[in-house]
Amino acid sequence: MGDRERVTLSVADPPPGPTPPCPTPPCPTPPCPTPP
Repeated sequence: MGDRERVTLSVADPPPGPTPPCPTPPCPTPPCPTPP
């Protein structure tokens, strides 16, 4: 059940990875890949 709670947390709050640094999908920087 711990895994399920982690998934919900991920959906509500994205992990501090390559997502927070790129708030907007169309990132003006090449190092920031656009999320699917």
